[in-house]
Amino acid sequence: SRRFINYVHNLRNMNVNVDYAELKKAIDGAKVSYGYQFEYQERTFNIFPHKHTRQNEKDGENPAFWQDNSSLGDYDIYIATNLVKKKFRKPVLLHETLEAFLQEGFCKGFDKETAIDMAHKIATEYDKLYARKTLNGELFEEYLQLRKRLTGFLAR
Repeated sequence: SRRFINYVHNLRNMNVNVDYAELKKAIDGAKVSYGYQFEYQERTFNIFPHKHTRQNEKDGENPAFWQDNSSLGDYDIYIATNLVKKKFRKPVLLHETLEAFLQEGFCKGFDKETAIDMAHKIATEYDKLYARKTLNGELFEEYLQLRKRLTGFLAR
C-alpha cells in the first residue's frame, strides 16, 4: 500500500534498516521454546512462551509482547502458546522482533506514542508478508483474524 511505502521511505531517512531477508532468516531459524536466544541486527532476543490467563487479560496484558533491558540480552519476547497456535508463532515472533527493533530507532526521532504506533504498523505489514509466504490461503486468513484479536488486547 502507499502508506507502507511512505513508512519504508521514512525508515530509510531515519537510517533504520529493515533487512527482510535477514529478519526472515533469523525467524526461520528460531525455536519458540523457553529461553531460546537469537539475533537480529546485532541485537539479542530471548523467547519465553507463556500461558495467558484470565488474570493477565484483566490486567490488560497482551498475549504477545516484548520487553527491553533484558538481563539475558537486549529484548525478551513473550508469546502465549495457549492462544497462539503453533503454525502462527513464527509470524507473531517476527512481529514482536521487528516492533522492538523499530521502536528503539523511532524513539530517537519521535515521541514515545508515535514511535510505538509506527513500529507496530510497520511490523504488522512485515508479519503479514511473512505469513502470506509461509501459510496457505485459509491459514493466512485465520492468521489475520488472530492478529485482530491480539491487537484488540492492546485497545482495551
